[in-house]
Amino acid sequence: MAAFLFARALYRTEEFSLASNVDGAGAFDDLVFRYRLRESDVWKTCFIQLKHKKNGGTIQRSSLIQMSGDFSLFKYFMSFCVIKKKAATDRNLKQCGPFIDFEFVIYTNAKIENKSTLQGGDSDPLSILSSGTDYGKYIAFDKDNDKDIFGFFEDLSRYHKLFIELDSLLKNGGEVNKGIKETITKILNLKPNNEILGKLNTLKSTVKTENTTKWIEELATCDFTLFEEFLSKVKIFPCQSNEESFKELIENELQDACKASPSVANTLYPEYEDGFSNWWRSDGDVEWFNENSEPCQRLQKKITSRISKISEREIKEIVECSRCFSQRHVQKLSDDIKQSTVLNVVTNSDSHSLQKKKIYHALNNLGYKNSLFISVNYLIDLPTLIKEFWPSKWSEILVVDCGYDFNTAHTMLEILQEPADCGKRLDNSDENKAETLIDIIQKYQQKVVLISPGINISGFQKKLRIIYREFEDNCNIKD
Repeated sequence: MAAFLFARALYRTEEFSLASNVDGAGAFDDLVFRYRLRESDVWKTCFIQLKHKKNGGTIQRSSLIQMSGDFSLFKYFMSFCVIKKKAATDRNLKQCGPFIDFEFVIYTNAKIENKSTLQGGDSDPLSILSSGTDYGKYIAFDKDNDKDIFGFFEDLSRYHKLFIELDSLLKNGGEVNKGIKETITKILNLKPNNEILGKLNTLKSTVKTENTTKWIEELATCDFTLFEEFLSKVKIFPCQSNEESFKELIENELQDACKASPSVANTLYPEYEDGFSNWWRSDGDVEWFNENSEPCQRLQKKITSRISKISEREIKEIVECSRCFSQRHVQKLSDDIKQSTVLNVVTNSDSHSLQKKKIYHALNNLGYKNSLFISVNYLIDLPTLIKEFWPSKWSEILVVDCGYDFNTAHTMLEILQEPADCGKRLDNSDENKAETLIDIIQKYQQKVVLISPGINISGFQKKLRIIYREFEDNCNIKD
């Protein structure tokens, strides 16, 4: 879940931080996710408790008003009270922002019995958390629709003072005595819920033990003036994805986060998952992850180091060329690159090297870094290289030197028109058509520059024009 949120936050937030096992967060310590959304400039800090059920299933609504259990709202209310009290002073909680931004989330793959309409949706600031098919909807509570939930906390607040008194007597009185029994009787007269009723009846005749009095101490330490605020801030996200589904979900998020094809995301996933596994297992002080943290750096290094190695020979030859070009000399080429998704630069034997040099300078002037330069010598491995390491946000430009064989350009164009992830088997219906590589690079505003010969290529020029008409409104072809 942490890896999923991190990947999603990389492209859906303006800034974010993510931590796990945060001291001071009580029952909400699994994940703490603070983020500022791009669209609405809204800050949220979500304290998330993960409750994965092996077989999913349905959680009875009555579980919400038990004194204990995975879905006991009282258990989460206790943690809420502590967080509220310490938010401004606790070292870890102070990193989570102001309390007004806090939201408290119970996150599960199970279905929860709920008589009310689900809240939220795609436009809700909390929808970023959703991994299910419910479009970011969650269970929230209000007085009109959830009288059983509010009534449960109202009942607890009615005899709260008596529990404070009982807790004090138990701590000071040793064995059960007259004062304790009288206080228990007062509480029983207020007709508490069946769970507390049974425990109190047992306590009337039982010597004080840690197990029998812990729940009393918990009740006594809560601030029940806060229960309505708690119920306005706690959310349950039911029917979320099972753990087994997260690999595919994370790869999908990595595509958008890294501006990559499905195949590139698949290549990056093992490195990404390993980084989060190490983080999850780490001990010591809480480590907050953000867009500059190790998982993202590992992905960038994997791409850029491979791109650098592949492009090394080509770029070395270009750099060693003594001819230099001013901004004026490459301005037209720079403009053509900016305006095109696929640009064919036609050369002859005399201009081939100089055109490569001009392209290199034009890309530098445009601010593109880590461009992938491939020559005709890589033709055999070209599909594999492209699908594993390009495109991505760290390498937005692919430059292919087709040499003096226009068949290489044909091959490149065919690769661009193939499904971006050839591992998927598709039927012929329109809704199941996979994105092609050209679709991907258009979506993320990435580019291909072909360097090809200008002789005997009328067929190639025609094919290229078809692609330009199909994918480019304003195409520039070098004739």
